[in-house]
Amino acid sequence: MTTNIGFIGAGKVGTAFGNYLKKNGLPLAGYWSRAREHAEEAAAFTESRAFADVGGLVGQCDLIFVTVTDGAIGEVAENLAAMCGGLEGKTFCHTSGALASDVLAPLKNKGAEIASAHMLLAVSDKRCDFGGAFFTLEGDCEKAAEVLRRCGNEYKIIDPSDKPKYHAAAVFASNFVVGLAGIACGLLGDCGFSEREALSALGPLIENNVKNIIEKGPKAALTGPVARGDFGTVKKHLECLKNDALTKEVYETMTKALIEMIK
Repeated sequence: MTTNIGFIGAGKVGTAFGNYLKKNGLPLAGYWSRAREHAEEAAAFTESRAFADVGGLVGQCDLIFVTVTDGAIGEVAENLAAMCGGLEGKTFCHTSGALASDVLAPLKNKGAEIASAHMLLAVSDKRCDFGGAFFTLEGDCEKAAEVLRRCGNEYKIIDPSDKPKYHAAAVFASNFVVGLAGIACGLLGDCGFSEREALSALGPLIENNVKNIIEKGPKAALTGPVARGDFGTVKKHLECLKNDALTKEVYETMTKALIEMIK
């Protein structure tokens, strides 16, 4: 693969993903960021180059990942389209889970290919390892797909119109799980647990549930009062939560979802 890869945006996602590509032997040219120091930090971490201007990066790269915030992707595309001439032979690929590749349409109008590639992985810092992460692709994704094949990552190409629902699924499996764990820790806190004690107690339960979900599927992995039809216990839970309207509402909503799941 002779494609030179560059990144517009040098936050934790761009830095970690660039580092992952570099470790897998792919040609990482470097980074450009509005904050010059961020590009320099990412370049130092990945042993690549910090570009002083975005035009220089685009000129040297065939595949450019746009790893900026969702709200900034369209602006980046418009600015690049305004400053660049023809972009034939270039592929721009953003990493938003919620947005489709058409947010990069100004670049396609200049002859570039456009795509999106989103990793189903919680990227908490620049040292995050993407090994084993599953990706979804859409748009003109041939170059991005080749990158993932080279790295050994599985991927699925989806329809652009499915991006919002796909991203909602990711939020349920990731962010909402974190939120539910936070509620559980709070309830144990009411019972006298410190946060550390609560996490220590809940850890094996959470880990075993995840293991069972992956191995058996959600329906077969379900345990607890709803799975047993023990709605007397459910009523007791709701009674003890009556003074916490938000937690009670979450409990009721999740219980209804579980009932629908096991029908």
